[in-house]
Amino acid sequence: MGIQIETVSLDITRERFVKPFGFKGSSFNEKWLCHVEATSTDGVTAAGCGGLAVLWSSPAVFAAHTETGGNVLMTAILDHALQLARGQTFGTPMDLLDAIFPATHAFACAITGEISLAPTFTLNALVGLDCAAWVLYARTYGLTSFDDWIPVDHRGGLANRQRKLACTPVIGYGLSIDEIRRLVTDGFFVLKIKIGASGDPETMLAKDMARLGQIHRAVSELRTPHTQDGKVRYYLDANGRYDGVERLRRLIGHAGELGMLDQTIILEEPFPEGLLAPVGDLGVTVAADESLHDPEDVALRAELGYGCLALKPQGKTLSVAIRMASEAHKRGLTCFVADNACVPALLDWNKVFAARLADFPGIGCGLIESNGHQNFQRWPELMAAHPCTGAPWLRMNQGAFELQQDFYDRNGGLLLV
Repeated sequence: MGIQIETVSLDITRERFVKPFGFKGSSFNEKWLCHVEATSTDGVTAAGCGGLAVLWSSPAVFAAHTETGGNVLMTAILDHALQLARGQTFGTPMDLLDAIFPATHAFACAITGEISLAPTFTLNALVGLDCAAWVLYARTYGLTSFDDWIPVDHRGGLANRQRKLACTPVIGYGLSIDEIRRLVTDGFFVLKIKIGASGDPETMLAKDMARLGQIHRAVSELRTPHTQDGKVRYYLDANGRYDGVERLRRLIGHAGELGMLDQTIILEEPFPEGLLAPVGDLGVTVAADESLHDPEDVALRAELGYGCLALKPQGKTLSVAIRMASEAHKRGLTCFVADNACVPALLDWNKVFAARLADFPGIGCGLIESNGHQNFQRWPELMAAHPCTGAPWLRMNQGAFELQQDFYDRNGGLLLV
């Protein structure tokens, strides 16, 4: 018994950004979207899509190729996985991922020339296939609610139904102070600030300190009704650029001197993946992101004092996100969902997942990062193409997504493609 994939297909679209999207000391100009279709031997067809994020998942691969070349490599990895998936029989999409991941990752290491390639790179390539597999699974078994997709033993971490998700835009290196102030006056009350600027470690630290000072001075007097003290909240994302605890302590100390530490709710992924340093005494909640590939990584980060996880259904597959949310729930870790410059239809995969997570401490609702509206040239056209276009939960209101019953009834449109 199970679902057997008989045919697969793959197509690509490319969406340009308004301006280069800068982080991890570099930048890129467009998003490649991989559209997957899979049909089972029972004649059930499903489509899924995933956005490629080469720089986020492997700076080494990004630096070794042109921007287009890196996307081509990741697309080739997905195509290889599709050939492995054809003829596979699976119970749940998580089983399918388990079956094809080892050979797919070996192929990814070979074609990139990176023997120690992070599993995140391969998982990012597999998102479109994983999405298609979940839709195929739901249609085959008549699962009309996302809640029913989640295996019973993983439901503890996804048992909520948020009515509001605070939306945090991204503050990249190139975003002007005027634009940052405008985000706050438009209602956003959690700001994701990219740190880890270009340059050697000391140059990076100096740039990061200066940038934090500029931002805090620009928005410290602005007020929001969404927090108890009326102040915005900061979410600092280092993307693995810090080389050790000492330099990170200097950055945190500087944030304290600026008076912004009490408003800082997350410091995400400070170190490279292989640097396993304790972080429980830094005076700020440290979150893991790229370094998470499976529940074992969640357990390891918990032991090191990490208090928070950035989960990415559209970055590392829904299958992996479900397993990590379950492990985090067992260990009492806070979870939220982070974006990968998602177009609207893909954002709702993240949104449907984030809506089931517990409240994020200090803001009284769920938390999701979403920056597509800031980055894509064709955002209005992409919004119009959403299968639930016009639904109120598609648009942010005063820095948050308000999730009515219709959102849950229609599963964010996941089954309507």
